[in-house]
Amino acid sequence: MARFPSNKTGLDVLADALAAGIAANPEHFPAQRGEAFDISALTAFTHRKNLCVSDRLEREVAFRLAMDAEDAAYQELVLEMRRLLDLAEHQHRAEPEILELIGWGLPTELRDEPPGQPRALEAVVQGPGNVLLDWKAPSAGAGSVSYYRVDRKVTPGFAPRHEGEGVVSEDWGLWVRTTLATWLAVSTQPLGAEIEYRVTAVNANGPGARSDPAAVIL
Repeated sequence: MARFPSNKTGLDVLADALAAGIAANPEHFPAQRGEAFDISALTAFTHRKNLCVSDRLEREVAFRLAMDAEDAAYQELVLEMRRLLDLAEHQHRAEPEILELIGWGLPTELRDEPPGQPRALEAVVQGPGNVLLDWKAPSAGAGSVSYYRVDRKVTPGFAPRHEGEGVVSEDWGLWVRTTLATWLAVSTQPLGAEIEYRVTAVNANGPGARSDPAAVIL
């Protein structure tokens, strides 16, 4: 014997089949002369349900967009907070208690050494000006990692991709602070140059040894 559906998908399927079947077979399901097979109420309820589903879907889209905007705002806020805290930590390493003035305070645990060297850095060209950097965390035994820092070096001397385009030499610098993620996608990198990247792990005790560089030619 058929079982009445217990979920919305099953209800939708059965409602459609019920309305279509009654409408297509009036000899078996007559709606005139006082018979009960009038589907006008079923049709009205289905229409109301569809309106509610559409409204819910629109609200879900708006909610997802609002959540994406909120996440992006938090990400920008976090990056700026980390930048300021990083600057404060380095400026007041000799007097860490000063950090309490900005709500940061002393770390719950202070390691006696900086992190180890990030390992196996790779740079993979993903397209014009786009590079994916990937590396492994330092081996166990050194200080914990608070974040990674990526810097680059640009060496001109390769043929420009476009007429009139030039490449400016750049020594190690232009570093980007990342989270604990052991990868970073960088875009708008200079074309027509060799670019070297290296990664440094950092904690409250300072930076560790830099990784071996990885180079690409764009």
